[in-house]
Amino acid sequence: MTINCSVALNKGLKLAAQKILRKMHLKNFYKPSKYIDSLLCKNRGMAGTKCNKPIEVCTVVNTITHTSMPINEFVRYRVKSNKNERHVLISLEDGEKEITGSLAKSIDVVTCGGSLLKFSTVLSSNFKQNKIERVYHFHQPKTATLAIFPQLLFRRNNNSVFTVHSLYSKYGLINKVLFALASLNAGYVAFVSDAAYSDFPKILKKLFGRKAGVIRNGVDLSRIDEWLEETKKGIEYSVNCKKERGRQLHAVMVGRLVEAKNYELALSIIKEVKNIRCIIVGDGAERQRIERKIKNLGLEERVKLTGTVAREKVYELMFSADVMITTSKYEGLPIAVLEGMAMKLPVLASDISPHREISNFTKGVVLVDLNDKSNWISILQNMMRQPVNVLADMGEKNRGAIISEFGIDKMHKGYTRIYKKLAGA
Repeated sequence: MTINCSVALNKGLKLAAQKILRKMHLKNFYKPSKYIDSLLCKNRGMAGTKCNKPIEVCTVVNTITHTSMPINEFVRYRVKSNKNERHVLISLEDGEKEITGSLAKSIDVVTCGGSLLKFSTVLSSNFKQNKIERVYHFHQPKTATLAIFPQLLFRRNNNSVFTVHSLYSKYGLINKVLFALASLNAGYVAFVSDAAYSDFPKILKKLFGRKAGVIRNGVDLSRIDEWLEETKKGIEYSVNCKKERGRQLHAVMVGRLVEAKNYELALSIIKEVKNIRCIIVGDGAERQRIERKIKNLGLEERVKLTGTVAREKVYELMFSADVMITTSKYEGLPIAVLEGMAMKLPVLASDISPHREISNFTKGVVLVDLNDKSNWISILQNMMRQPVNVLADMGEKNRGAIISEFGIDKMHKGYTRIYKKLAGA
């Protein structure tokens, strides 16, 4: 075990000085530890500057899953890339045991088993500590709203961030109320896209003032590139397969199986394009309905559902595809589409505001009106006739857009700036 002598000495000096100050009954030093901290900063040659402690980031979520953006693009990434930060993860639900166990090896993880009492108690305990260097980051309106009462009761400083991941107007009345409460209570409100910011009610944005802004979602290119490096032989095989397919097109769709993703439209389009196969990656409430639709359309041999898979498996399925398709009715700023672009896939996407925001930076994303089914069919048929190098060029343009505009490092520079501001660092 290594002992840092300077740290031990400072701790010893601090304890000794606290005892002396208490005996002297100095009224001006009602918080002796803060006074001594400033003395120790001067002792370290930091006179006139703040003696900054490492920022602590406490991420609060509904649950923990393999595919969760708060887990992958926030907690995991920051633990890996910001060694000077301390991290705590609090989850209302227990979540997936495998991912929870993996995270617990590197950070403090507290799960509450769905108990609102335990969740409130855990948060109250944290807020009572009133650490100015600790920032709380909420990603869902449910847990952000549940935190309001203990936060108001025990927290002196509002060091919390609330990220809006989707479009406010598409939620039901209850969720809209929760969103409003959560965002008004936050120290800063971050929107994942210009589309999400524009969609939020103007009256609420006026109340936010300067405590709100857009921090676009980003992709962890290093994680994708590590996977690519580890599977070079498989990649060469996949590229050769693409060249040998002729006029057969392999498509991939990635996302939760929910009504907003509009899979029924996608299946009806695929039905009309004979030489196309599609893999749908994800799971959700609409799975049985989608399975029935596949069967009714006679697409069992051409469309496959994978369910929820690990992120690296998603990369593998993306790389084996020729094109990514998304027929979503609405989004925030879809990570799945950005990852497909990072994997050099051309993208055929519904003409909605978040997809338009992405397409502003690349010619590799083709937008199609949701109500123009014949155009979807025509574009896919045209893609099938294109030489491999044409689709590859679209994919290269998409990769370039990710590097320049949608990298996760750029995203986290924005969040780090907000964290430091809230923590007074």
